[in-house]
Amino acid sequence: MIVFLKAEPLGEKVPNDEKLFSIYELHTDIIVKGGREVLFGHKVNLTNGKGKLILDCEILKDNPSDANLFIPTIKRVKANYRRPQKSIAADGEYTSKVNLEKAGKQGLVNVVFNKVVGSMKNLVSSKHIQTRLRK
Repeated sequence: MIVFLKAEPLGEKVPNDEKLFSIYELHTDIIVKGGREVLFGHKVNLTNGKGKLILDCEILKDNPSDANLFIPTIKRVKANYRRPQKSIAADGEYTSKVNLEKAGKQGLVNVVFNKVVGSMKNLVSSKHIQTRLRK
């Protein structure tokens, strides 16, 4: 027998990790996308190589910032394939000056972010490479 009790709001804020969003998947997270509607599910960080081969897949808890995922992903791919990447193109949400600097220290020659902000510039060896990575 299932009994549902009506909870009276007491002005109490409950953290998301203590809330139940799905009775079918108890570990479902709430994902807020800016001013858009709220989505429920899991955030997935995918890294692909040439030919769209998936090199790395990470299913994340909660909704961490993409900028914080960039360098750990590069390090994981480097460790798993034992070959340093030379070039990388990333979505604009990964953009930060810190990520650009750290990627250069990881041995990347070409780093292109889909969206660069302010005075920041992509790290590229030529305009031709930048155009190819953007596409």
